Amino acid sequence: MSRFSFLSGKTVVITGSSRGIGRETAHICVEAGARVVIHGRNEAKLNEVAAALLEKGGVVRMVVGDICDPQTAADLKQAADELSGCDVLINNAGTSMRGPFSEIRTDVLESVMRTNVIGSAVSTQTFLADLISVRGSVIFISSVSGMRGFPGISIYSAAKMALTALAQSIRAETSPTGLHVGIIYIGFTENDPDKEIYNADGSIMHSKRKHDMTQRDVAAEILLLAGRRKYRRVLTSKGWLLLTLDRLAPRLVDHIINRSGGRFHSLLK
Repeated sequence: MSRFSFLSGKTVVITGSSRGIGRETAHICVEAGARVVIHGRNEAKLNEVAAALLEKGGVVRMVVGDICDPQTAADLKQAADELSGCDVLINNAGTSMRGPFSEIRTDVLESVMRTNVIGSAVSTQTFLADLISVRGSVIFISSVSGMRGFPGISIYSAAKMALTALAQSIRAETSPTGLHVGIIYIGFTENDPDKEIYNADGSIMHSKRKHDMTQRDVAAEILLLAGRRKYRRVLTSKGWLLLTLDRLAPRLVDHIINRSGGRFHSLLK
């Protein structure tokens, strides 16, 4: 039996699925027999993903728009309703940044927080009643940078940390209903060559780095978190090392990070 057989006949909504982890998550869902609603801001990219999924025999709906826009949320809801309603929501849409906190422009601060936090909150509110009614799953995509603040990515760390509080609160509020709430902390993951992130001044840079996991492997872990209905998953041995050290020796972690300037985050690569 496939590890993803639980997806057969289900409808999965995946925000931010025109590229990267979201795209690979959609592929695994279709291969497992799920219906998918994919979403992104780049219509051309989203059309490419939809075409590839349709070639595999997938049942697909696509929604183009800003994840923070209530109209986009309404369009996602309508698309899911056309496929018998949402069973699993994966809040994957997000954006990142690099640069000293003192130099981050206000519009960059707002964009990173809005996409990562407000976008996840809006989409979850949109589908919450439906997910509760089917005892479904909602998954939040955080990062090892959301377990501990790092220099050079301050507002990104803050946004990813905020998702922990959001997931915890929703989980507590809905615990009697049978809704599954999960959060996954991903490590350094393979990027698309054209992935764009913000510099502090608002300019765009392409992210090139070493990685510990492929997009496909991370996508599989996200879906298995839903299938096993577990609350938390920390990916990679480096992620677990950071979590363990921060619990057992927080002053040591503080000392290392503070003395490293902007270099400690790169040591996790």
